[in-house]
Amino acid sequence: MAYGEVGTECNSGEREKRGRVALTMGGGEIKMVPFVENLLYNVVVAVLKELDGYSPDGEIELRIRAAE
Repeated sequence: MAYGEVGTECNSGEREKRGRVALTMGGGEIKMVPFVENLLYNVVVAVLKELDGYSPDGEIELRIRAAE
């Protein structure tokens, strides 16, 4: 694999985590490498855990309007 290429190999733990985050913009999906997907997941869940009303069950939906 050359420098900068994204590999497709992952262990079973990473495979289970992949696909739990979806990022869309303008109706189209933005693909993420596993590192970015895990980072986004961990940051959002860490912030939500500090808020009243957080529940580890269910699905989280977050919408952000892009800067105008």
